[in-house]
Amino acid sequence: FKHIESFKSSGLREVLIEKLVKCNYTTPTPIQKYPVIINGRDMMTTAQTGYDLIFDRDYCEPRCVIMSPTRELAIQIHDVVFKWIHETCIGQSIIYGDSTTGHQRNTLANGIHILVVTPGRLNDFVSRGYISFKSLRFIVLNEADRMLAMDFKPDIEKILNHETMVDIHTRQTRWQMIFKRYLKLI
Repeated sequence: FKHIESFKSSGLREVLIEKLVKCNYTTPTPIQKYPVIINGRDMMTTAQTGYDLIFDRDYCEPRCVIMSPTRELAIQIHDVVFKWIHETCIGQSIIYGDSTTGHQRNTLANGIHILVVTPGRLNDFVSRGYISFKSLRFIVLNEADRMLAMDFKPDIEKILNHETMVDIHTRQTRWQMIFKRYLKLI
């Protein structure tokens, strides 16, 4: 694959490029330079915390799920996603534990494209039939190593047969071996 040198040459839709400019993203980070996901492949990365690592209005089921180990991280990710898609027709939502499910379920019923979620709440909503993965194209596991250390492995394994981007913050081979079973790596 040829590296992406600028967001303009990335093949992203113009509206997303405009959002990147508004958010002061001018140059792709080292991880963003790989056109792997755009070309329909999976990717496993290791990067420092803080590297910024995500769209089609015709779907009412999530097309992209970004899973994070904690509510606090999910909220941070959701805030970044909101900046990127604000004033577009892309729907997004966040669901996490330690919160009432009624409002969260209603936001899903309105139709979303990007869902930011914690593993426990995702598993709960899937088991209740509130979320379908029929239209799911991408799963991003933020801090996957941390989720596995927190015993979310069964929750994660249930949904890993989609295009997946795994973000590992430690270089531990055992986590990499687990994820290699599920990823269609280059």
